[in-house]
Amino acid sequence: AKDEDVDYMVKLLEYNDDDDDDVVDDPARAFVKYAAAPTSSGKTASALVGFLASAEKYKEETSFTHYLYLAFANNNGTVFGMKEATKLSRDVIIAKKQGAAFALECLRKRLLDTTSGEKETDLDVDPPLMSETRDALKKLLDDHFPEDARILVHLDEHRDMCWIKRMLDQSAAFRQGFMETIADVERVTVLATYTAMPGEIPSTSSSGTCRYPVPVPPLDLDQVIADVEELRWPTNVTEFNKKEKRLWATLKFRLAAKLTKA
Repeated sequence: AKDEDVDYMVKLLEYNDDDDDDVVDDPARAFVKYAAAPTSSGKTASALVGFLASAEKYKEETSFTHYLYLAFANNNGTVFGMKEATKLSRDVIIAKKQGAAFALECLRKRLLDTTSGEKETDLDVDPPLMSETRDALKKLLDDHFPEDARILVHLDEHRDMCWIKRMLDQSAAFRQGFMETIADVERVTVLATYTAMPGEIPSTSSSGTCRYPVPVPPLDLDQVIADVEELRWPTNVTEFNKKEKRLWATLKFRLAAKLTKA
């Protein structure tokens, strides 16, 4: 990706509600940042690119210092999941609190369990208040990170943390509780990646925690061609005639785009 595209992504990842009066003006609001893009578009990898650019290039007060990756699908089987989905409450309020409690346990496992493989957690059928879970999560992070840490929590394939077809409303409430609880902790930024946006989180026109889009930096095809010897043209493309330029543009388009049926 081009540097300016990565820089723009970093700017949005680091953004908080105090930074830009043109976007919103509510210091109490928290964000769930999200990147939604098709499969194999680089959205998962771009999160780490954005973190590294923030941590290594800028090194300012807003820069990230730590990166926590939680995958709920793929990732060679090292994913976080529920042991018994049947314990998901049919009450959406309780389901939301269950999602918050699940977030705490997932982060605890992420920090304390360095082994690979599936990391399953029992659902709490009588979860505490979300404010209590948030306080416990804050203490967990305070115990493991320095006071000046700024943590990027990447939730990959976030929809798969809870998707029960016969309980769609409860599943959405669970995911909302999960993401909002982490996002509400000071010094933490949540980035959720999936093929669709997290619709369970309200838009920026709503009060409280809301979703905030972050674009995936597009592929810098010129840099790819320069780095891959097999793609380098043997002559100076600026000297091409009209037909050759058209063929060259078509080739670049086919390299950059994945065509699918509508």
